[in-house]
Parts: sequence; C-alpha cells; structure tokens
Amino acid sequence: MKKGIYKNITFEDYTEIEALNASTLKPYLASPLHGLEREFEEFSDTPALQLGRWVHVAVLEGTNWAQRSVCWEGGRRAGKAWDAFQMEHEGKHILKPEEFEKVQRIQEAIYQHDAAEDLIFGEDILFYLPDAELTVVGDVNGTLAKARLDVWDKLRGLIVDLKTTAKLEHEGQIRHSIEAYGYDLQAAWYWDVLASVLGLDDAEFRFSFVFVCTSAPYDVAVVNMDPLWLEIGREKYQTSMTARAAAMDARTGGYRPDGRFKEPIDLVPLAVGLDMAGVEVEELELV
Repeated sequence: MKKGIYKNITFEDYTEIEALNASTLKPYLASPLHGLEREFEEFSDTPALQLGRWVHVAVLEGTNWAQRSVCWEGGRRAGKAWDAFQMEHEGKHILKPEEFEKVQRIQEAIYQHDAAEDLIFGEDILFYLPDAELTVVGDVNGTLAKARLDVWDKLRGLIVDLKTTAKLEHEGQIRHSIEAYGYDLQAAWYWDVLASVLGLDDAEFRFSFVFVCTSAPYDVAVVNMDPLWLEIGREKYQTSMTARAAAMDARTGGYRPDGRFKEPIDLVPLAVGLDMAGVEVEELELV
C-alpha cells in the first residue's frame, strides 16, 4: 500500500496491511523472545479487548454503533431462538444486556466530560468534525509503517487516542499505565508515521489520551502529552525495532532469542540494615 492517509478502511482491512505498527512493537519492550512469541502466536480475543472495540465504535462512530449493535435478551446463547437471532443480525455486534448497558454508560460518560468531548468532536461541532479512525501508511526509519488514529484534528494539529482502562485512580497511576503499557511508544509512533506523510515537525507535537474506566462510576481523564514524551516514546520504539530485528535473526537461524533476563542478576537482600545480632546461624561443614 502506498504512503498516505486513508478514510473508511475497516479495522479488519487495516490489520491486513503489510506494514509495521505500534502494537507489534510493544511486546518487544520486554525482550526479543516476548515480542516474537506475541507477533507469531495465534490471536486470542478477550472480553476486555471486545469491550474496548465496542467502546471505540460507540464513541467514534455513534451512528454506526446504533446500526451495527444489538442486544440479546434471551438468556443462554443456545437453541433455535439464538440461532435465528444470529442469522437475523449477521455481521452485527451481539451483546448481552449488561454489556450493552456498560457500553452506553461509558459512551455517556465521555459525552458528558467537557474536555474529552472537545478533543473527540472538536471545539465547535457545528463548524467541523475531526477525522475519526484514519489509517495512515508512512515510513519510520526506512521501514513501511502504519497507524490507525482514533482522532486526527487537522485544524489543531492534534492526535487523540481513546483508551479503556480497568482503573483510573490518580495521576501517578495514569503515568505508570502510559509507561508500563507502551502508550508513550504508541504516541511517538503515531506521530512519526503521520509526520512522514504530512511533513510535521517535532515542535508541532500535540497528542492527547482520553482514558475512561470500564467500571462504575466510569471516570474519564484527559491527558495531554508533554513534548518530552515524544523523545521517550521514540527511544522505546527504536529499541523495540532493534529487538525485533534480533528476534527475526534468531527465528531465521533456528535458535532461541534473548528473554527478559539475559544477564545474570546480582541480588541484594532488602533487609540490609537489619540487626542480625542474636540470630543463630548453622555452620555448614565443607566436604
């Protein structure tokens, strides 16, 4: 696929584009071994991933969500009634009542959060709407790269990414999530892929996350990323690309790539300062 910005590409079609993306690189932060395992293992869907996808569609494609989702209230998913319901609503998201309600409440929480609504729908919804779910194909370090932007507000030069999270407690926890889950890597990757197409400068970096908790009371937090995150995230994805190259060499050569604990660990006991007086120590006889 040629470099450029594309609208109306489904997520399923996006995954088929043969280019490197942030999701592939994140596991390599742990080690070449972890990255290789994740990249080539069979995809395993989870309720958390499903909920995240539903929330994205509901928030970013409100009209499509109403058309593409339906609630099953027939209890156990089995029997003739369930089979008929599936056939009638083929291609739609079929949710349980509690799942449907959760998505609606998360959607409402974001819509009622002024800062989040402003980021996702623009400063003046009657004047313009930012582009949602754009596919960008560009070049990073000489490698064909892709990114799927939740929101690109070209008038403000701003990328917005929507994240669902199990907990949203305080600023420190949010910072830890950004670092632990490689969201800083993702922010830098998205920016650099887009910059390779539009010619953006580092000084123009603007990136915000909208975090929403997936349990009541469905707290929402807007996080504006400082420009320092660009360098931190960029260093991370470059490290991941190096680890991936090493993993591919190992895979081709038929040997095991490095794991998380490549080097020996010199451990110091946590109780270094404890008074050991009076503690009986059994002397071992050397043989």
